[in-house]
Amino acid sequence: MKYMKPRLIYCLVILFICGCVSDPTKTKDELANLHFLDANTFDQNLSESMLANTETINIVMIGKVSVNKMPERLNKWLGVITNKLGKVDFKSTTPPKPVNERTTAV
Repeated sequence: MKYMKPRLIYCLVILFICGCVSDPTKTKDELANLHFLDANTFDQNLSESMLANTETINIVMIGKVSVNKMPERLNKWLGVITNKLGKVDFKSTTPPKPVNERTTAV
């Protein structure tokens, strides 16, 4: 009986440690759709998606970003992708400005 309590504590500690160590796998949707964040976590997420041989990876920008003023971190990744013969497409998510047509009376 006196050995029951320490064994129970050891078992609970082992279960707790095993629960913390587990690495949950990401779904295909999570690997294919990333949000750009100028931080190391973005590098880790993109690298993980690429290592999983994800066919298409969509990166959503948070905030306004110009193609002419690309964040340095993203620019480096785009260079790696094109050097490895990957394809990069840019798609605008902002609606186009309405065309201002002038009408003249005849």
